[in-house]
Amino acid sequence: MSIKLFTHDGDFHADEIFSFVLLSHFKNINEPIIRTRDQAILAEACKNRNHYVIDVGSIYDPEYLNFDHHQASFNLTNEHYEDTPYSSCGLIWKYLKENTFLNLNSFIINKIDDFVSRIDMLDNGIKNYYQLSIISACNYYPDDEQTKFNKALDIAKCYFNCLLKKWESQHQRYEIEKLALENAKDQIIFSEQKISVTPYLNASDNLLLVSKRNDNEWCITTLNSGYDLDFSRRCSAPESWGGLSGKELNEKSGFDNMVFCHKKLFLTIVNGDKDHALSVAKYIIDNHYSK
Repeated sequence: MSIKLFTHDGDFHADEIFSFVLLSHFKNINEPIIRTRDQAILAEACKNRNHYVIDVGSIYDPEYLNFDHHQASFNLTNEHYEDTPYSSCGLIWKYLKENTFLNLNSFIINKIDDFVSRIDMLDNGIKNYYQLSIISACNYYPDDEQTKFNKALDIAKCYFNCLLKKWESQHQRYEIEKLALENAKDQIIFSEQKISVTPYLNASDNLLLVSKRNDNEWCITTLNSGYDLDFSRRCSAPESWGGLSGKELNEKSGFDNMVFCHKKLFLTIVNGDKDHALSVAKYIIDNHYSK
């Protein structure tokens, strides 16, 4: 028997829209969506193990693919935010994790957990999530109801795919940062790849980040005083270097191959090899402690 998808008609919301996005992405289910509140139709659909009934039907029974959360008897809460009741999106994501081989690393799963939890909070009136306002705004699209719904679904699919790409990039960067932290020495985090200061790096006890800028140059950047990314400086470059570049910076610093020092002293750029960059970084730390 063929798979069918059901949800309510009328105004749509982020929870049912992203439920269908998740089913499309992770189970490749892209059947036409039947939108109705006809109780006879929904009652029959709820009895069929091949029919997904989402955000309507007054039944939660994942064995029969029923994913409504509006009924008075429903009391499940999201395990990641225990005070937040599930929306239909949270129930679909829960179902996918328990019944589908997702082939995702824990970093991406945690990101989706957080994203879906925000939809749960939004749909249950706990906290707004303004990034998703574009979905409900599609209810005002100047066309018929089905066209509006399809427009919102297309936007949601695009948005979710972009988020996945973003999270994949963040995961790659996290792995690079993790390796750099593991190899930190003398309060210097070193990376052969181009990375920047992040809260994750700020959480360490190190002072400086030395990372590749391009084939010939290195960035020496102070970590922030706390975890947050702000303009605070844990270890500033020498004050006499501020705003200097090239030959003038070489003469003032006593090093060759100096490129630039920001006048706010949080960034120094040097040319040359790894050892040269590290020697400049160590000098900055020694100057910091000598004050």
